Amino acid sequence: LSVPGVANWWHYLGSTYLIKTDASPFDVQDHIRKLMPNSTLFFIAEIDKSTTAGMLANEAWDWIKKNQ
Repeated sequence: LSVPGVANWWHYLGSTYLIKTDASPFDVQDHIRKLMPNSTLFFIAEIDKSTTAGMLANEAWDWIKKNQ
């Protein structure tokens, strides 16, 4: 995944990428659309560490904590 401003990324869940970036969701969207103009659907959201929960492996939570 080569998106300007993406400092790090992780592909833990099958169809999900977590990325660390200072770019806005709109900037990331624009770049993805340029890379894959005929792509299927995708969703971009900011993750607020104070409101996260779920059942992931410790490795996943470690990555999230390290890349906040």
